[in-house]
Amino acid sequence: MRHAIVPLRSGWDQGCGDAFFYPEDLPEEWRLTYFSNELQGVVVEPQAWVPVEPARLREWTGEVSSTFRFYLRSPVSPPCSQACRRARQALGSHFGGWILWHALDIGADLEIADDAPIYREIEAESEVPAEAAALAWEVPASARADLRGGRAWLEDYARVAAGRPALALMGTASVETVKRWQALIQLLGLG
Repeated sequence: MRHAIVPLRSGWDQGCGDAFFYPEDLPEEWRLTYFSNELQGVVVEPQAWVPVEPARLREWTGEVSSTFRFYLRSPVSPPCSQACRRARQALGSHFGGWILWHALDIGADLEIADDAPIYREIEAESEVPAEAAALAWEVPASARADLRGGRAWLEDYARVAAGRPALALMGTASVETVKRWQALIQLLGLG
């Protein structure tokens, strides 16, 4: 079975490149819903999900489409198990997976992942570990803006991913940039 490459950005708050994405009169509490109608998922940084009560996380799931996924970046320090389990449970079928930091050992974090996919960020120069069930690579800034460069990067990434699920992490790129990447991935048959 072949898996898709999914481009994701961090957070749904209005970024510097999103001046014209959110309508001027859109209430701030509707941004997640508006965002989820355009993209497939979002990376949520620890500072944005760890302090959030499970009831609010469940509310997030009611504000998004049925196919939208939340990919939670795991905190660096492991006393996260309880917070991780609560977040995973609250997000239910909208939970996409854990994005682990470079310094974490994948084996040590299996207990927080339950039955969810495991993602691992790796450096472009690193060898892909055989035990990684899925990959999460940061898209270089130079490739984000240039779709020709993006194409070459995506083709290399697809080769290295070798059929495993793969996330293309785009930081705080504008929503329009991520949408262009979604279209490029579809055109290349990688989605």
